[in-house]
Amino acid sequence: MEQKIKILKFPAISKTALLPLYLKAIDYQAKNPILNDKFSYDLYKRIEFDWNIVKKTVRSFDPILMGIRARKFDQMCKQFVEQYPDGIIVSLGSGIDYRFGRIDNNRCYFVDLDLPEILEFRKFITPTSKRNVLIGKSILDYSWINEILELRMEYHTPVFFIAEGLMVYLEISEIQELLKNIAQAFPRAEVFFDMFSERAKKIAEKKLLFKDLNVKIKSAFNSGKLMEEWKIGFKVLSEWYYSEDPDAKRGWMKFIWVIPAVKKLQFFIHGKFEN
Repeated sequence: MEQKIKILKFPAISKTALLPLYLKAIDYQAKNPILNDKFSYDLYKRIEFDWNIVKKTVRSFDPILMGIRARKFDQMCKQFVEQYPDGIIVSLGSGIDYRFGRIDNNRCYFVDLDLPEILEFRKFITPTSKRNVLIGKSILDYSWINEILELRMEYHTPVFFIAEGLMVYLEISEIQELLKNIAQAFPRAEVFFDMFSERAKKIAEKKLLFKDLNVKIKSAFNSGKLMEEWKIGFKVLSEWYYSEDPDAKRGWMKFIWVIPAVKKLQFFIHGKFEN
């Protein structure tokens, strides 16, 4: 039996990281799981923590949507490594998700970038691999870019950036600066991330879900086309919505996607730099 993990030893691990872990564990136990992530379930069972705090927070959140979101990011990563088997994927603000274990093709490199305390925790819970690089730095400490550049120069391969559940916690100016720095260092790189609409931001500000987490939604916009106006060479390749996934239409949810305002509350942007 694997050793239990007392969460109090890792004060930087907040509910914002434990919430998706819990929802993935719930999904794994479902009759028809979306993500079927055994790693998350096993980790959930190992962590000693008052999970009632998290359960209270997610009462208004459908676990199916978390599974769909994670699966979509997995699909985008797999699509990238199918085209570039030796490519480099950089997960911005990766938290404690073990995406590398789900998409590894035995050739690609996967970089997890998050705060030092989060990455210290990761060392206890994920298998070590030369191709799974952990960088413990703030997203806004752009010295991490040099580490990715060295990795790319060593292997001469394209880089794909993903940011799951991150951008809404950054100011618009911070998103602009982040993408500008990536564009300058990695011309023609692609990026995939999720974003709230302005309506979703207003709803979130009233939700206990975010008040209990003590986090604030800082940015939102209604279309990725806005980013093309920032003059940083960003081009939207596609936008994707939950309603496009068949599993999002299970049960009662099939009725909500016919409402345009609901359909576009949260969406996903796939873009490319064309400097």
